[in-house]
Amino acid sequence: MAMKTKIMISVAIVLAMIIAQVHAGLDCDIAPLQVCLPVIKDPSLNPTPQCCANLKAQPSECYCEYIKDPIYGKYFNSPGAKKLIDACGVPVPVCHD
Repeated sequence: MAMKTKIMISVAIVLAMIIAQVHAGLDCDIAPLQVCLPVIKDPSLNPTPQCCANLKAQPSECYCEYIKDPIYGKYFNSPGAKKLIDACGVPVPVCHD
């Protein structure tokens, strides 16, 4: 039983290290998304082609980081953000803790 526990702990440590490396390797830059801010603030507006292109260029894992961020999360959980996802055809990311 102790051997199984040691193996499970070793596997958990390796997985944690892999996940940390993946997150460390993300190239998340929120600056290109500033062109989308007018739609986030006013969902009656339509996104520009540049906004949609910038949204699609972001790695989906970055959206999960932005959603969790105390500063940016309110923007990414807004009605305007939901409109952007639909209007630009950006897949909704599946975020894991």
